[in-house]
Amino acid sequence: RIVTGAREQQFEKFNTAAYNKVLSNLDPKLKVPANVTGRDAFNFVEQQIRNQYENVVPNLQITYTPRVEQSFDAIKKRYSGTKLPEDLRKGFENYVDGLKADFSTTQVMSGRRAQAVKQDLADMAAAYSQETGANKLLGSAYRDLQGLYMNLMKNQNPSVAKDLQKADAAYRDFVRVQTAVAKIRVEEGIF
Repeated sequence: RIVTGAREQQFEKFNTAAYNKVLSNLDPKLKVPANVTGRDAFNFVEQQIRNQYENVVPNLQITYTPRVEQSFDAIKKRYSGTKLPEDLRKGFENYVDGLKADFSTTQVMSGRRAQAVKQDLADMAAAYSQETGANKLLGSAYRDLQGLYMNLMKNQNPSVAKDLQKADAAYRDFVRVQTAVAKIRVEEGIF
């Protein structure tokens, strides 16, 4: 029992250190409270990231300009002559055209919609990047589109770009911690 108890204490310290690393992306002084461990620590970190996004996202917007349209068209053109099979190429082109259509009525995309699109692009890029052959190339196309889109968000929103980058970095690191927890299938959020 003494060894098991000591081991559990070490795991809790390791978890707290991992969570504090995630939080340092938001603010180097932000830490998991000393009396919070396990699932409560996990929830605390998750809420801090959510708060950061909720402070930033309403202040975002992307304006559709001729330059934005040219950038979207350039991405489509870059992959039109590749080894992508026609069905994958058409699907990618339709996705890009759908992004352009999001701007059709107001020429401005709200922060909430922009964040949702950003997450969708990240998911698409990640999913296809795990594939092989033509599907992997499609992953590269989505990754390039994601990079373009993230640059648009950053360049058109310089006043909140740094805060958005902090939230994204914290989220990225938090996902890594979640993945580690899931791989070990632990109880109470301790891995």
